[in-house]
Amino acid sequence: MSYKVGVIGAAGYAGAELVRLLLQHPEFDLTVITSNADAGTALADAYPAFAGASDLAFTTHDDPAVRECDLVFLAVPHTAAMSQVPALLDAGVTVVDLSADYRLSDKDVYEQWYGATHTSPELLATRSFGLPELFGEDIERAHALHEAGKPALVACAGCYPTATSLASAPAVRAGWTQGLVIVDAKSGVTGAGKGCSAKTHFCNA
Repeated sequence: MSYKVGVIGAAGYAGAELVRLLLQHPEFDLTVITSNADAGTALADAYPAFAGASDLAFTTHDDPAVRECDLVFLAVPHTAAMSQVPALLDAGVTVVDLSADYRLSDKDVYEQWYGATHTSPELLATRSFGLPELFGEDIERAHALHEAGKPALVACAGCYPTATSLASAPAVRAGWTQGLVIVDAKSGVTGAGKGCSAKTHFCNA
């Protein structure tokens, strides 16, 4: 069986890597990729590594073809996903959100950390958390919804939470920890996206 798949925000680093993985997936048919900034540009022109692998071109985020997909991945900045997710679910599209907009189950905690009002907090109670190693039941629930013809929302964990959770979970479960677990994590600057800022210049980083 083949599923029609789209990627909103496919021109960013996370989106481009997602496109690479989807093009190799035996059950996914990548039919639409969006980028408001790169609309009309061929994928292979933006990323020459895709030459010969796909003839897709970027369209805008509001491309009606997105709502014809079975599954859509959102690779957009934090707070941007909230403007897309409810409408996609209403259209019957299963959504996997790579941003932080639906990761936290508590609206107040989200608003405290991200400094933005959550516009669809009701979805926080029904979304599945996309860390299958620790939340396998969530993934099974999302799969069951999709197989029943109903849309599901999967909120992916971020890079730091994933590394921290997977590394510390065995110790926590074995009772080897007491109180807070402190993690000292390091990262490069690609997680900040393609846009440049003073923080991503080499001398500052």
